[in-house]
Amino acid sequence: AENLGRLPILGGNDADILAAYDGTIDRLVADIEVARDHVHLLYYIFGDDATSGRVVEALARAVERGVVCRVLADSLGSRPAFSRLIPRLLEHGILAEETLRVGFFRRKTGRIDLRNHRKILVTDGRVGFTGGMNIRQAHLLKDKPRRATQDLHFRVEGPVVNHLQEAFVNDWFFSTKEALEGDRWFPALPSRGTGDESDLALVCL
Repeated sequence: AENLGRLPILGGNDADILAAYDGTIDRLVADIEVARDHVHLLYYIFGDDATSGRVVEALARAVERGVVCRVLADSLGSRPAFSRLIPRLLEHGILAEETLRVGFFRRKTGRIDLRNHRKILVTDGRVGFTGGMNIRQAHLLKDKPRRATQDLHFRVEGPVVNHLQEAFVNDWFFSTKEALEGDRWFPALPSRGTGDESDLALVCL
């Protein structure tokens, strides 16, 4: 993992394990509501439904407070919902882009088999979320109980948040050519644990 991602495994982090889909969205929205500088979201699937609407509304309120909000979603994984949603996001002042765009008749588009499956939220460079849940209504458990899957998400604080931020910043630059560098995006993050790397080690590729 360290060789491929060039990001060392870090200890001294604190993580909350989130198993309930609606409860995870509640935590995402709560942290967006208290953001003071920036909010960065990168999700494989960003839907256009009541669940994603809660996140969009929280982002819109953040922009009104002067917070810079950036949203990335995979072009194929979020199709067609996110492309419909982008004009609404831009209208609220939320910076939004599709990543790895695909299309049979578009030049310089991404390969259909190479997708960005990351699920990342970072607020103010200090709080991060990652895991398996996407930004959409949780229909799998309700509508298909015989084929249900249980996704987990993690809310993290500590040095590993810089890794989540770096993953977002790299993908944002790839999609927009806007470079985000410096302490504003990568603040010094104190250890949230005992400092023993055996306590908790997280890695983001």
